[in-house]
Amino acid sequence: MPARRVKPCPPMAGMQWSNYKEYENHMNKIRKESPEGCPLEGSDYLYAQEYLSWHVAWPEFIEEHGPAEAIFVEHNPDVPPYRDRTDQNQFWVHFADGESEVFSYRMCHSNFGHDLTHPDLIFSQHLRRVKSAARHIIRPLHEELKHRSGLPGSLDVHHDGEPFQWMLFRFIRDELKLSRLQDLVVIGVDDIGTKRFDPQSITDYWYEFHEAEANLVVMTKEAHRQWHVANGKDPEPNWLELR
Repeated sequence: MPARRVKPCPPMAGMQWSNYKEYENHMNKIRKESPEGCPLEGSDYLYAQEYLSWHVAWPEFIEEHGPAEAIFVEHNPDVPPYRDRTDQNQFWVHFADGESEVFSYRMCHSNFGHDLTHPDLIFSQHLRRVKSAARHIIRPLHEELKHRSGLPGSLDVHHDGEPFQWMLFRFIRDELKLSRLQDLVVIGVDDIGTKRFDPQSITDYWYEFHEAEANLVVMTKEAHRQWHVANGKDPEPNWLELR
């Protein structure tokens, strides 16, 4: 049976509603009414902090970047203004190591009210850790390519042809010949902030496989954003084949 949220809805930061959509609506109200570029304070901060702590990706960011130190409502040009400019105002979380990340307030990205021991959620969480580890492992190669490119400004590395996720999926299914994603072990963050696969031989294998197979193109972040505006998000493989 698919994962369902518990009823009645549990309280959050001292507030409780009869349906989960109201929690999202309150978060949206904070987003729209908060001054752009200012940190949230008081009850708005307490609510947003607890709400975002249920985001599916929150544990990974805390693990990698340390505690959240502030939450801002800031302009995000990657979001199109559907109705008015406030649509482009998003929640940005600033972490202890100086990094910041935008988090969606949509309830569909939240584990709030879910039983975290449900098999669907365990699979999804492990999949996120696998993807994160795979990206961490190849980061040195990407940083080297950016340095060699000589391009100015903030840079990205684009997977031309076969998208990153399809390459990772093919590596797990065809190279490692795993039928269950859970059999791929991810070790947590090390002293330089890198996840990896266990044993080390699989980490090395993935790095070498990616280096040999990927067609990597260095471009500015803005050029990369425009590429995805024109071409859409990369399609995902059917990860459930490895369930």
